[in-house]
Amino acid sequence: ISFEPRDGSNMKTMREVKGLDFVRRDWSVISHDVGGKVLDVILAQGKQIDEVVEEIYELLRAVKKDMDENRVELKKFIITKKLTKQPKDYPDPSKQPHVMVAMQMQKMGMSVQTGAFIEYIICTANRDGSDSGGGGSSKSIAQRAYHIKEIEKSMQNGSDGGGEDADAGTQVLHVDRTWYLEQQILPPVTRYCDPIPGADMAQIARALGLDGNKFAHLGTSGTGGGGGTRTGGADEDDLDMEDKILRITDRLKYRETCAPLKIECKHCGSSYDFSGVFDFNKMDATCGLVCATSNCKGIVCVSDKSVEDKALRQRDLACLKNGIALQIWHFIYAYYAREWICIDPTCNYKTRQLSSTGNGDKCPKIGCNSHLKETYTASQLFDQLKYFLFLFDRIEFGKILKQETANNKKWNNVTLTTTQTEILDELHAWIKKTILQKSRYYFLDSNLLFKYLGSS
Repeated sequence: ISFEPRDGSNMKTMREVKGLDFVRRDWSVISHDVGGKVLDVILAQGKQIDEVVEEIYELLRAVKKDMDENRVELKKFIITKKLTKQPKDYPDPSKQPHVMVAMQMQKMGMSVQTGAFIEYIICTANRDGSDSGGGGSSKSIAQRAYHIKEIEKSMQNGSDGGGEDADAGTQVLHVDRTWYLEQQILPPVTRYCDPIPGADMAQIARALGLDGNKFAHLGTSGTGGGGGTRTGGADEDDLDMEDKILRITDRLKYRETCAPLKIECKHCGSSYDFSGVFDFNKMDATCGLVCATSNCKGIVCVSDKSVEDKALRQRDLACLKNGIALQIWHFIYAYYAREWICIDPTCNYKTRQLSSTGNGDKCPKIGCNSHLKETYTASQLFDQLKYFLFLFDRIEFGKILKQETANNKKWNNVTLTTTQTEILDELHAWIKKTILQKSRYYFLDSNLLFKYLGSS
């Protein structure tokens, strides 16, 4: 909730919704709509927790009923994703819904250009004519993605047969409502309700008409667009470059994908999450090195008037570096202690060892045809390290400050002192040199890339 001053002493309250679920485009329109309504219930004033929980359940039951009775407009199921290159240039288009739909659009004579935003809807039928059964299809959702015009055409033809190509008009295409409930509505609603006692994932799933037992063992981090079972049907490696860049450079997205940096002030003993070069949550956007405790010397002593102050600064810097290093090693340990778990929610298989028989990431549990995924990937670890580096990046925060100042003129005079600049640059260089430059993710090894060039 943001507060905007009005005439006199009155304040106007406005709700600002930011974060992963509202920035990424691979959330459908209905996902945004339902999420917004749930937030309205949560933020409503004068209600007890029990009333809020019950009202959310009633809302979700109404959503389920509307979907079952076909009262939801077809366009509400549309998911949008940007085409970063021509469809033929993708190495494996069969894994990406928007690419499959773009190829079909070209067959239909529609213009498809690089940079275009492709709209698609997930249906129950695969493109080979077979029916997936809805929800937990064994085939990639890319095979069940259709352009809205394809669906409308199939409805106009009105025949309910199957076995031929969808564009031939021999079958009616039905929206996979179960998939939308499980992958587009359940994950964001569960995250919004996470702080509310009594609103767990299993109960929310039951309100949506799903099998609550199927989701009882899953946490909020195990589903949705931010991780776990990706909503767009793509794994971490299938994210396009635009999404990867946005996730690393958007400070709001960091809050969703990375853990905060915990710091402790050695002068007053207070401990809190480090906000970065500038703390944009404060009215004056003060430097993150300024301690929140009144009259405190700061997280790092910025005074250099005496020998004692200079000694304090060196001590504070050493303590801060030590704290950062300990937290970084915690994430590195989490990576090396990771497990591989089956992505099928009904299969509880997990292991520390992958099979060497050539089955790769296929789940070895008898009767399960799903795949294994890491609980903590190298990409996640690198993102976390980049986040800690970003927190001390004076240049990047300067760019953000410039953007924020356009909307908030009172930050026009926000600056860093010479000492704060020196401290931030030292910490940034230290993290880059001692941590990131030791990561193989940080470099492109040209010697390895061109190793075999010129060899016969």
